[in-house]
Amino acid sequence: MDSTIVQDDGAQRHVNKVPLTAVGWRHRFAEQLNKHVVDVNLTTTATYMLLKWIFIRELCKPDFKVEEFIMQNFFSEVFKYLCHRKKKSVSSDTQLWRDVIERYLDEFKEAVGFGDPLLKNATDVANYEAKTIITAYTNNIVQHFGEHLNRAVNCILGKKQMEQQLRNIPPGPEHDEFRRRCREEVWIPAKQVKEAFVQRNYTDATLCARAQHVLHLLAPVLDAYDADYEFAEDSRFLDVTHNPKMHFRAFYELAKFFDAKKFKGFVCFPLRTSWVPAHTTITTSILRSQILAPVLGKREKQRIKVEDSWHVVLDLQSKALHASGGK
Repeated sequence: MDSTIVQDDGAQRHVNKVPLTAVGWRHRFAEQLNKHVVDVNLTTTATYMLLKWIFIRELCKPDFKVEEFIMQNFFSEVFKYLCHRKKKSVSSDTQLWRDVIERYLDEFKEAVGFGDPLLKNATDVANYEAKTIITAYTNNIVQHFGEHLNRAVNCILGKKQMEQQLRNIPPGPEHDEFRRRCREEVWIPAKQVKEAFVQRNYTDATLCARAQHVLHLLAPVLDAYDADYEFAEDSRFLDVTHNPKMHFRAFYELAKFFDAKKFKGFVCFPLRTSWVPAHTTITTSILRSQILAPVLGKREKQRIKVEDSWHVVLDLQSKALHASGGK
């Protein structure tokens, strides 16, 4: 079993990725560690699924501000709700998030068969997993929004098919004539559309009929922003890299367009489809709440000083820890 062990000693922070057998993990805590790793994986996987469940339903509402939910704190709240419903008073933003989660939690758990909470006192775990999830969401938009938008243009114009036909025609008058058609029906419209994509506002009068047709079909995508929203430096694609969450509704509308047109789809909502078995992140706080407390009990755990926590569960003198910077 491998583990990412994060040791905090105040002045320094050591991150070690090593086999647990190499660091002398105590047998007494092995079963709880295994349970913790599995529970975190199941809860994280369910968090990805519940987020998709929520977003698909809320994005049907024109007034749903999805950018207010593409946030690490919201994702953390969803994770924690799968562990335990929250009741204490919170800020208005957090209460808004909880209201949305409450709206769908029970039907989701029944639909996917998610049973009793697997983790307790999981705030630290939730925060770590939420970082991973928000990274998956934002990277997906930054890396693929422009790619899929351009692919939509090419599919509408039949670029691949036209260019394949052109390659099959031997050089000569027929080839030259078909090349002219490609230029007028595909290459020029595609260039005009992709130039129009960059800015928020464009003028139809400057575009050919084919380009106008493409932009008309993609209007739900291009108009999926508040009327007063301005792109950074007046560039859509630059703004995607700076403010990816502001483009999530457009990304979703693009995914819907691909589905409606039967084009080859893409992943709009990240899901946890692959996972490294027996891999988890453990900080000192997570160690105390998720490993020590269940095995030793709260009272005995409290008697252990925070700085001594790691001494209890593993051999800090092991060669593996020293080789990777542990003390």
